[in-house]
This record gives sequence, structure tokens and C-alpha cells, in this order.
Amino acid sequence: MFGPNSTPELVSANEIADYSTSWMYLKTAIRLENLLKLECLARLVPRPNATKFSPVVYTVPSTGRI
Repeated sequence: MFGPNSTPELVSANEIADYSTSWMYLKTAIRLENLLKLECLARLVPRPNATKFSPVVYTVPSTGRI
């Protein structure tokens, strides 16, 4: 697709669309895997005064986003 002999003029729009779709799926898979890791870690960390129905809020330390 994007080999050393390909020039921008020879790359079709379909190939570009396939590439971006694959990249989108890969990013989604990585995001889901990271969420699963966070959930596993959260279950290992004891929370003081946690009841059965208390909500768990995950924050990402690097960005501070929830």
C-alpha cells in the first residue's frame, strides 16, 4: 500500500480509507485494553469506606481527564 516505490499520485482513495479505518480500530483496541487494565488495577486497590454500590471514578494521571 504505502511501499517505498509508491508515490502519492499512485495511492488510491480506497487504500487511504482502508488505512485510516485500520488505524481507528487499532486505536480503539488499545484504548479498550488500557481501560481493562485500569479496571483490574482498581479492583486490586482497597478503597476505604467503599460500599458495594459506590461509583468508581477513573482518572488518567498524565492528562487528569476522567
